[in-house]
Amino acid sequence: MNRLISPEERGTVFLRNVAVSVAAIVLMCCLAAWLQSVAAQSMLLTEAEREDGWFPLFNGVDLTGWKATGAHPEAFYVKDGVIECDGSGGGWLKTDKQFENFVLRIEYKLSKGANSGIAIRALPEGSPAFSGMEIQLLDDYGRRPRVYTTGAIYDSVAPTKNTSRPAGEWNEMEITCDDRQVKVAVNGTEIVDANLDDYTTPINNHTPLKDRATCGLIELQDHTGHYIWFRNIRIKPLPGGVGWRPLFNHEDLTGWRMVGTAKWQVKDGVLVGSQGQGHIFSNSAYDNLMLRTSLRISSHGNSGVYFRAQDLADWPEGYEAQVDHHDPNNPTGSLYGMCKAANVVTRDGEWFTMQVTADGPHIVIEVNGQTVVDTQDTTFQGGMIALQAHDPSSVVQYRDVEIKLLP
Repeated sequence: MNRLISPEERGTVFLRNVAVSVAAIVLMCCLAAWLQSVAAQSMLLTEAEREDGWFPLFNGVDLTGWKATGAHPEAFYVKDGVIECDGSGGGWLKTDKQFENFVLRIEYKLSKGANSGIAIRALPEGSPAFSGMEIQLLDDYGRRPRVYTTGAIYDSVAPTKNTSRPAGEWNEMEITCDDRQVKVAVNGTEIVDANLDDYTTPINNHTPLKDRATCGLIELQDHTGHYIWFRNIRIKPLPGGVGWRPLFNHEDLTGWRMVGTAKWQVKDGVLVGSQGQGHIFSNSAYDNLMLRTSLRISSHGNSGVYFRAQDLADWPEGYEAQVDHHDPNNPTGSLYGMCKAANVVTRDGEWFTMQVTADGPHIVIEVNGQTVVDTQDTTFQGGMIALQAHDPSSVVQYRDVEIKLLP
């Protein structure tokens, strides 16, 4: 016999079903937004760029990772996968992160008479063009190159030629900052190759290039009065920089000790761990540090970057920055077993950059320039660096391993 359900019970069941439906809708919306972001980021990189360790600075959907400044920050917005600035503000659109050595690729389009620029290594405060450097953008098709025309390091270094396209056409620019050397290419032609140490004289009362910041923000300029468009903004970090030193010499395992059955070898300047389980440990121990590496993992592979490791063991005690693109509980960038990483787009077989900052109890892990862990923990105060070969089916490759000591 069927039991009669009271009106109160029917109400409870109805509300529960509504709650489940709402939760499902919210989950589907979040999943759709994440898939849209993944798809947009995939489209912004060529296959060769993805495999070589590039990542997008602009997700093609919104201004996540950027902050607009100036009197009219609303001058910057995203329309049809493009950053558009309407010329109403005269401000800058700044990255959340600072960059030191890198290759930056960006496409831009200028309206008739437009004036803009791309600031690099700019300090958070002060003039972006002169705390760091401004690479000039100008509607100057056919004009003679000078220190304020397209591709110039503004007011300091003139390009060798003008390769700009007419207003309304898309241009491609590549900017390379490699320690003191800065190069600029426009539409496939290199037009600037400058050693900053050669520029020691102040110009118009501005700090000479030799003495400007070595690390800073990337910024896009909205110069009042004209429309400007930017798209396909991607970056590849380069090793080196002030205070950084390599832990891996690209030739052999000098400075490292092997533990476990894994085979570690250097092939074509790349450190490879395979054919077993084990770790290689740094000879020295470190406490407060920044650790940076460029690495990739085989299909469904597993690895990890240990810091403040306590013992030379097959499975050492210490903090582990996880490398596993398929682990739902500890995805790549997680502080293993302690703090799950936020979503980030990484793929098997493709190079990516991981950076760990351990400053006292404050631990930050970044993957491809995105902060995925930011937490506090006091379990381990100092120890070795260790790179992991997790199992016989996993092959892990490390292209660069660098450290920067903190006070």
